[in-house]
Amino acid sequence: MMSRTHPGRCHTRWPVQWLMLYGNDDFVANGTVLEITAKGWRVEGPMPVHPGMRLNIWVWPPEKPEGLHIGAATVLWVKGYEFALEIQDMNPIDQEWLTQFLDRALGWYLVPRVA
Repeated sequence: MMSRTHPGRCHTRWPVQWLMLYGNDDFVANGTVLEITAKGWRVEGPMPVHPGMRLNIWVWPPEKPEGLHIGAATVLWVKGYEFALEIQDMNPIDQEWLTQFLDRALGWYLVPRVA
């Protein structure tokens, strides 16, 4: 994502339906990941969040039953029960899995490489 004050897409999105848990020290809630990119996700869930809120995320893609853990994500925007997350801290093994997933889904030429 490009800017927290004026978010815009700079990565190609891929639609998914992944079960997730999201929360922080105050709450934990169930949700669904709706779209992913290399750096950010669009999700929905019943627990209200606000821009700038930091969350921990646990996700279970059907292709990776052991799941993914995101140690830090920031809420970029909120619209009703949907919100966008900028992913900041992911286990390197999970990050590699996600990169490979997007490579297969979108084609290697569309996924930006992080140095």
